[in-house]
Amino acid sequence: MNIQPFLDKHSDALVEDLRNIIEQDLPDDVRCIQALIFRESLPGIPFYVYFLNRFQGSSTGIKPIEPLAGLDVLIDSDDYIGREEAVVECFEIEDQQEQDRVYQEINDRCNSENLLVAKWFTDCWIKAGGSELDTPAFIMDEDGLINPINLKTGVQVKHLTEFSNVFDG
Repeated sequence: MNIQPFLDKHSDALVEDLRNIIEQDLPDDVRCIQALIFRESLPGIPFYVYFLNRFQGSSTGIKPIEPLAGLDVLIDSDDYIGREEAVVECFEIEDQQEQDRVYQEINDRCNSENLLVAKWFTDCWIKAGGSELDTPAFIMDEDGLINPINLKTGVQVKHLTEFSNVFDG
């Protein structure tokens, strides 16, 4: 199923939410903004935005934000099957080889959807003015299955050192 139309439908709302994040005054100890994609969340809202200190922990005085929190779901289609539901159905397959094949297909689909969502989030971040923000910002998935994307440049980083170099503690 092509999820791009559902993302496009919510682009303006995401840009507005991200603009509010970008324009706020951040505490002095914020070293990095990290958006995380949670692979189990689709069709719901799959990400949170965290404000990290130099020890990669949450910065004092600012809580994580869930952009698009007012939406019930990101993908509002009865045809969409989320990862959890697909995995449950997969485990009902008795033939082990077929189960392994289907499970791999589910993971491949979810990984490609997470990358698509990350790129969409990045495009919206840039439209919201994120390229002008002084604070480093990245989006990645919770399991580390896709390389992080530098939100300021829109480029996927090849090595985690680009992300970890913003911290010194």
